[in-house]
This record gives sequence, C-alpha cells and structure tokens, in this order.
Amino acid sequence: MFMTKLSKYPHVQAIHVYCDGSVSSSRSGCGLFIRDYISAIHYTDTEVSRRLPAHMSSTRAELYVVLEALRIVAPLSKDVFFVDSKAVLYALQSTYPMDCDLVNKCLDLIHALESAGATVHFTWIPSHVGISLNEEADRLAQCAL
Repeated sequence: MFMTKLSKYPHVQAIHVYCDGSVSSSRSGCGLFIRDYISAIHYTDTEVSRRLPAHMSSTRAELYVVLEALRIVAPLSKDVFFVDSKAVLYALQSTYPMDCDLVNKCLDLIHALESAGATVHFTWIPSHVGISLNEEADRLAQCAL
C-alpha cells in the first residue's frame, strides 16, 4: 500500500527524506537518509547518523532528526518527508500550542521554508516492512547508539 502512495510523489525536482530515531536503555540516536532527485538522470544521497543526549524519549529522538533534516534541506527546493512515527506527525499537525522546543523549532523552520516557496509534505510510512530507504534511516539510527 505504501509503495502506491510513494508513486504519488514525483522523483524529479523533489527531495525524499527518511527519518528515524532510536532509543535503547539510556542511549539515544537518530538517522536520516536524504535522496535528492534533482534530475531524472542524477540524484545524490545524504546520510546522517547522530548520537543524542542520554535518556531521550523515542518521540524526542524522532523530532530531533526531523529538525536536523529540515536544516539540511532548507537551502533546497521541494521536500517530502517520510516519517515512521505517528507521534511526531501528530505533534507537528497539532493546532494547540506546543510546550516542546523541538516541535516549535520544526514548525518555525517549516513556515520559513514554505514562505520561501518550498512545499513540505510529511507522510507516515510503516516501519520494518522492507521500504529500503526507511530501513537505511533505521540502520543509521541504530549505528548512532
């Protein structure tokens, strides 16, 4: 089902961002995989793996990686974010004021990107079902631990 949805997002002139956070006992990490489809012939990949402060919740780790990804793609054009955390997507869609610094920083950056003409789409994807680039983001998050 997700692969059908994925086909709705054109690869040309779009940037696909796969984000994942990981928490294990007192360790936290995040990983992201960015595929930049600038032309039909050439694309570039960016991999980021970061160790995060200890005792971070999985939602905060996911929010951190979304913020990191937004900062990376800010100078670029069209963006599509694939996130396997429903909690993060709900937090970013909330119409209620957030008392979370990471959510507010993400929203501020999203608004800045959209004001500059970028189109930012967030799409939930299931985790651990063989979506190769999402599995790569998960692997990077695990390596950060």
